[in-house]
Amino acid sequence: MSKILIIADGGGTTTNWCSLQEGRRSYFSLESYHPSFWNSEFEERIKAYWNSKFKLSEVELIFFGAGCYRLDKRMEAEEMFKRIGFTDVSVLSDLHAAGFSSLGKQSGWVAIAGTGSVLFNWSGSDVLEVVGGKGRELGDEGSGHYFGKLVFEAFESNELEGDQLDLLLDRISKHDLEVLKIDTRFSELSSLLVNDQGLFSEFHEQSIRLFFDSYLNSGSVSHIQMIGGYAWHLRLVFSKIAKEYNVKIDGVINEPIESLVDQIALFTE
Repeated sequence: MSKILIIADGGGTTTNWCSLQEGRRSYFSLESYHPSFWNSEFEERIKAYWNSKFKLSEVELIFFGAGCYRLDKRMEAEEMFKRIGFTDVSVLSDLHAAGFSSLGKQSGWVAIAGTGSVLFNWSGSDVLEVVGGKGRELGDEGSGHYFGKLVFEAFESNELEGDQLDLLLDRISKHDLEVLKIDTRFSELSSLLVNDQGLFSEFHEQSIRLFFDSYLNSGSVSHIQMIGGYAWHLRLVFSKIAKEYNVKIDGVINEPIESLVDQIALFTE
């Protein structure tokens, strides 16, 4: 029997997977595998899951993950996967997934705007330069997290308009809002309000303008590819504001897993 290849694209909210065996592809989604979530309980849970689904000695895993850009984090992730039973593991970052899936072997600038945000220069095989990516405490402008943070701050300071407040509290209780604050999981507000962009347009525009001010205000970048759910759902707003900065968005991908699987030969050749 041929070896099973499993490819993963891990973000801050979910991880998208594809298993490939004898030409057949099977896609599925699981919880985030971000390093900030790794603990003994997490390892035990995913160990039970994976060992119930596959004989891991017959699996090759290629994992692209948020929080895995630094070499030490990649090594930690490889060790974690080996502890739960994988024997053939390669770990790269979500930046590599975004680069491969959007540009393949071509070079250019790529922005991720999902749960978090970052801009980077892609060589066609590796990440050359990273702008932003400071994390949710210091940055992430133009992301689902930053939008949610702006909405929560307006809620906390009683600055939401009546219809905004009514809709927000229809989607989430005050108690759960406080839990989001404690856990700093403001990106969940973006998911809850994704179909109400017009009502919260001021917050989206503020967040996206800050993205361009922080990452693209130098004028040295004229074309970008974009990856991520927030970029996808707000693509018209991103494109409108990009024109003000003389930047053209050449393409937007919501979830890169399918394109990533198509491009996987690029780094196995």
